[in-house]
Amino acid sequence: MYMTSTCAVAGNCGVRVRNYRLHNRQSGSNLNRSATGATDFDRFGPRKPPRHISLIWVKNVVTLALSVLFAASQFGPVAAVEKGGPGQPLGQVHKLRMMARVYTACGAYSEARLLAQKALEAAKTQNASDPELCACRLDLAYLYNEIGEYDEAEVQCRQGVELQQKLYSEKHPDVASSLRIMSAIFRAQGRYEDARTALEQAIAIMQEHPGQEDRGMLPLEIEKARLLFKEGAVDAAESCYLKALKSIDRTFGPDHAYTAKIQVEVAALYVLQRQYHEAERLVLAAMQVQEKVYGPDHYFLIPAWLVMARVHHSRGNQTQAREMIEKSILAARNKLEPIHPLAREVVSEAKALGIKVSK
Repeated sequence: MYMTSTCAVAGNCGVRVRNYRLHNRQSGSNLNRSATGATDFDRFGPRKPPRHISLIWVKNVVTLALSVLFAASQFGPVAAVEKGGPGQPLGQVHKLRMMARVYTACGAYSEARLLAQKALEAAKTQNASDPELCACRLDLAYLYNEIGEYDEAEVQCRQGVELQQKLYSEKHPDVASSLRIMSAIFRAQGRYEDARTALEQAIAIMQEHPGQEDRGMLPLEIEKARLLFKEGAVDAAESCYLKALKSIDRTFGPDHAYTAKIQVEVAALYVLQRQYHEAERLVLAAMQVQEKVYGPDHYFLIPAWLVMARVHHSRGNQTQAREMIEKSILAARNKLEPIHPLAREVVSEAKALGIKVSK
């Protein structure tokens, strides 16, 4: 029953990914954590894969494999391994956490949250290793932040960081990655001073590790740009974004999903500056990539559609603006819970543009 239902959900994830690896989200999915709990994406940015691959294929295969292992663990020899103590690589905690990451990568947050919570509970009750417990907490922190449950995200992130510092050191690069997540949580809460403090600590740590100036600092530079943008320091944010975007484009290329994601963020900044031509140029280029990666109607494209709605509105093209807003609302309703930050942003943008949409 469990395996069948899991695979059925996986089969319904009708999105395609180009230049995709399991640990590379975009939407921000930083999903390939080391034993310390930090993700490769957090530490170094997304890695450019060597070939095209379908996300539906990835999810089906990985979820099926993990489901089989999970089902098998309830019986026979694997169950004995589960009870063999902490640190087992194929333990129940590890498998639940990996499944949660697959769902997170696909944007299936309800399923991801359930699995990630089960992983944490299992880690507590089964005496999992401290690195595994740490990874569970930081996975949940990242996921809670993505879906707008910021108080829970802060609790899990704090506990994860404290455990990392005890396990390794206060100056470990993985601690810097987790502090960046903490900064993002504070930013989302509007606690900009706390966000800046956490981010400065992360940058200081990473600067002590030679050889990581580019990929290690890149996610931190992006977070700095986002924080500046939220604080209203638009010119400083633009400078920070453009510097980071050059590194991203050089490292991953113009057709990478991460490049497209940051292009959309810069386009949103240009809209605020009323540089609509530049905003349109960037967002159209980004949308071409995102449509190939996720499919033309995936909700990961909502930020790009909202930028285009603003561009159309600035030119008096209300019909096109409405189309973009309605497309965003439809995608949000189909895939996101009403409390999701992106769903709320769609409603806010519609109101800001004076566009009434049907309920």
